[in-house]
Amino acid sequence: MRNKPIVHEISQPLTAISNFAAASSRLLTEKSANAMPLSPGDIANLIHWMELISRQTVRIGDLLRQPGSLDDESLEASEGQ
Repeated sequence: MRNKPIVHEISQPLTAISNFAAASSRLLTEKSANAMPLSPGDIANLIHWMELISRQTVRIGDLLRQPGSLDDESLEASEGQ
């Protein structure tokens, strides 16, 4: 993992966060637009997606705390991609 630029390393969890947030938004928008209540399954999905978002943010934090993750060489390598 140390050989990969930090931008590459954080792009996967950021994409996951974006996808889970978009799915949550779509579900809530569809239900509210049709004046439909959330089912227990909908609520379970929303809770699960929020947990996954939380895990991915922790993952990004862990990546950023790795020694050398934000040094000049790492950032220059990331910019060159």
